[in-house]
Amino acid sequence: MKFRRRSVKWVGLAACALLLCAWIGAFWSALGYQANTVAVNLSVGCFEISLFPKSSPKHGWFAVWQPYETYWLPKIIHGRFNAARTTHLFMPLWIPLLIVGVATILAFKHDRQFGPDHCQTCGYDLHGAEHEKCPECGNEYTTPI
Repeated sequence: MKFRRRSVKWVGLAACALLLCAWIGAFWSALGYQANTVAVNLSVGCFEISLFPKSSPKHGWFAVWQPYETYWLPKIIHGRFNAARTTHLFMPLWIPLLIVGVATILAFKHDRQFGPDHCQTCGYDLHGAEHEKCPECGNEYTTPI
Protein backbone atom coordinates (compact mmCIF):
# COMPACT_ATOMS: atom_id res chain seq x y z
CA MET A 1 0.00 0.00 0.00
CA LYS A 2 2.82 2.39 0.85
CA PHE A 3 4.52 1.68 -2.52
CA ARG A 4 1.28 2.44 -4.35
CA ARG A 5 0.82 5.71 -2.45
CA ARG A 6 4.42 6.70 -3.13
CA SER A 7 4.10 5.93 -6.84
CA VAL A 8 0.81 7.87 -7.04
CA LYS A 9 2.57 10.89 -5.54
CA TRP A 10 5.44 10.89 -8.00
CA VAL A 11 3.31 10.04 -11.04
CA GLY A 12 1.01 12.91 -10.03
CA LEU A 13 3.98 15.26 -9.72
CA ALA A 14 5.28 14.22 -13.17
CA ALA A 15 1.78 14.62 -14.66
CA CYS A 16 1.54 18.12 -13.16
CA ALA A 17 4.90 19.09 -14.66
CA LEU A 18 3.90 17.70 -18.06
CA LEU A 19 0.50 19.42 -18.00
CA LEU A 20 2.10 22.72 -16.95
CA CYS A 21 4.63 22.57 -19.80
CA ALA A 22 1.90 21.62 -22.30
CA TRP A 23 -0.35 24.41 -21.06
CA ILE A 24 2.37 27.07 -21.32
CA GLY A 25 3.58 25.81 -24.69
CA ALA A 26 0.07 25.66 -26.11
CA PHE A 27 -0.37 29.42 -25.74
CA TRP A 28 2.05 30.12 -28.60
CA SER A 29 1.86 27.04 -30.76
CA ALA A 30 -0.38 24.22 -31.91
CA LEU A 31 0.80 20.62 -31.98
CA GLY A 32 -1.46 17.79 -32.99
CA TYR A 33 -2.47 14.90 -35.19
CA GLN A 34 -5.06 14.90 -37.95
CA ALA A 35 -6.79 11.80 -39.28
CA ASN A 36 -9.73 11.44 -41.70
CA THR A 37 -12.46 13.52 -40.05
CA VAL A 38 -10.86 14.21 -36.65
CA ALA A 39 -7.95 16.35 -35.50
CA VAL A 40 -6.63 16.27 -31.94
CA ASN A 41 -4.21 18.96 -30.80
CA LEU A 42 -2.91 21.22 -28.08
CA SER A 43 -3.51 24.86 -28.92
CA VAL A 44 -4.64 28.13 -27.31
CA GLY A 45 -3.86 26.68 -23.85
CA CYS A 46 -6.39 23.91 -24.49
CA PHE A 47 -6.77 20.32 -25.54
CA GLU A 48 -8.77 20.58 -28.78
CA ILE A 49 -10.76 18.02 -30.75
CA SER A 50 -11.91 19.12 -34.20
CA LEU A 51 -14.57 17.19 -36.10
CA PHE A 52 -14.73 17.74 -39.87
CA PRO A 53 -17.77 16.89 -42.02
CA LYS A 54 -15.71 15.36 -44.84
CA SER A 55 -12.51 13.39 -44.94
CA SER A 56 -9.49 15.68 -45.08
CA PRO A 57 -6.63 15.15 -47.53
CA LYS A 58 -4.20 16.13 -44.76
CA HIS A 59 -3.15 13.28 -42.46
CA GLY A 60 -0.46 13.05 -39.81
CA TRP A 61 1.30 15.28 -37.33
CA PHE A 62 1.33 19.05 -37.59
CA ALA A 63 2.84 21.96 -35.70
CA VAL A 64 2.13 25.66 -36.06
CA TRP A 65 4.03 28.43 -34.30
CA GLN A 66 1.49 31.20 -34.03
CA PRO A 67 -0.34 32.84 -31.12
CA TYR A 68 -4.10 32.39 -31.12
CA GLU A 69 -7.01 33.60 -29.04
CA THR A 70 -6.96 31.86 -25.65
CA TYR A 71 -9.99 30.09 -24.16
CA TRP A 72 -10.11 29.94 -20.36
CA LEU A 73 -13.32 27.92 -20.07
CA PRO A 74 -14.50 24.81 -21.94
CA LYS A 75 -15.96 25.82 -25.27
CA ILE A 76 -17.67 24.32 -28.33
CA ILE A 77 -17.40 26.26 -31.58
CA HIS A 78 -19.38 25.32 -34.69
CA GLY A 79 -18.23 26.32 -38.17
CA ARG A 80 -15.94 29.23 -37.42
CA PHE A 81 -12.54 28.07 -38.62
CA ASN A 82 -11.99 25.68 -41.54
CA ALA A 83 -15.41 24.73 -42.88
CA ALA A 84 -19.03 25.64 -42.29
CA ARG A 85 -19.93 22.37 -40.56
CA THR A 86 -16.73 21.94 -38.56
CA THR A 87 -17.05 21.50 -34.78
CA HIS A 88 -14.22 22.34 -32.35
CA LEU A 89 -14.25 21.25 -28.71
CA PHE A 90 -11.82 23.07 -26.38
CA MET A 91 -10.88 21.88 -22.87
CA PRO A 92 -8.48 24.31 -21.12
CA LEU A 93 -5.44 22.50 -19.71
CA TRP A 94 -5.59 24.40 -16.43
CA ILE A 95 -8.61 22.30 -15.40
CA PRO A 96 -6.88 18.87 -15.45
CA LEU A 97 -3.75 20.57 -14.05
CA LEU A 98 -5.80 21.83 -11.09
CA ILE A 99 -7.45 18.43 -10.51
CA VAL A 100 -4.20 16.45 -10.70
CA GLY A 101 -2.36 19.13 -8.68
CA VAL A 102 -4.84 19.05 -5.80
CA ALA A 103 -4.83 15.23 -5.75
CA THR A 104 -1.02 15.22 -5.73
CA ILE A 105 -0.83 17.77 -2.91
CA LEU A 106 -3.29 15.70 -0.87
CA ALA A 107 -1.24 12.54 -1.52
CA PHE A 108 1.94 14.28 -0.32
CA LYS A 109 0.15 15.71 2.72
CA HIS A 110 -1.39 12.35 3.65
CA ASP A 111 1.95 10.53 3.48
CA ARG A 112 3.84 12.78 5.89
CA GLN A 113 5.80 11.17 8.70
CA PHE A 114 5.21 12.05 12.34
CA GLY A 115 7.86 12.30 15.04
CA PRO A 116 8.74 9.37 17.36
CA ASP A 117 6.55 10.69 20.20
CA HIS A 118 3.46 10.99 17.99
CA CYS A 119 0.94 8.41 16.83
CA GLN A 120 1.99 7.30 13.35
CA THR A 121 -1.65 6.99 12.27
CA CYS A 122 -3.25 10.28 13.34
CA GLY A 123 -0.30 12.41 14.59
CA TYR A 124 -1.61 12.72 18.15
CA ASP A 125 1.08 13.83 20.63
CA LEU A 126 1.75 10.78 22.85
CA HIS A 127 4.40 12.49 24.99
CA GLY A 128 3.84 11.26 28.54
CA ALA A 129 1.02 8.89 27.58
CA GLU A 130 0.83 5.76 29.71
CA HIS A 131 -1.55 3.72 27.54
CA GLU A 132 -0.71 1.06 24.98
CA LYS A 133 -3.18 2.57 22.50
CA CYS A 134 -3.51 6.06 21.12
CA PRO A 135 -6.34 7.85 22.97
CA GLU A 136 -7.29 9.67 19.75
CA CYS A 137 -7.60 6.84 17.17
CA GLY A 138 -7.06 3.62 19.15
CA ASN A 139 -3.94 2.55 17.21
CA GLU A 140 -1.50 0.42 19.22
CA TYR A 141 1.98 1.83 19.59
CA THR A 142 5.23 1.19 21.37
CA THR A 143 6.77 3.87 23.50
CA PRO A 144 10.08 5.17 22.13
CA ILE A 145 13.23 4.40 24.12
